[in-house]
Amino acid sequence: GGQEDADSSLIIYKNTALVARLFDVRKTWKITYAVTDSTTTNDFTITFTGGDILGGDFSDSRGHHGTWDAASGVLTFTFSDFESYKYTGALLSMGGTWSNGAITGTWSASLLAVSPPWWPPMPSATANKPRSSATR
Repeated sequence: GGQEDADSSLIIYKNTALVARLFDVRKTWKITYAVTDSTTTNDFTITFTGGDILGGDFSDSRGHHGTWDAASGVLTFTFSDFESYKYTGALLSMGGTWSNGAITGTWSASLLAVSPPWWPPMPSATANKPRSSATR
């Protein structure tokens, strides 16, 4: 499939702040996966790298490598040196399905890095809290 052109508009009245939160997967994640019809899970760690938030390369804790893409809210990572494993899922929930030929299953990820994947960072709960007169 090719790309489609999109057109939209936004009208803002008064002083309104519009903040876009971008999801950056370029960190280290713990992947937990299961084969369809099995309750047994396995895991490995994976580190996504790249020049921007839309795609790049990855390596995992088992020594395998491949490429990833994060277009249109869908994360896909495909191994280049480990059979034909391909993982696809929702970018924001970091989970979905995987396949290797006729073998399929599900996966989920949890962040191992200390900084959150959101950019810009979420404001702290105390950032806009008024200070007491004793601290002014």
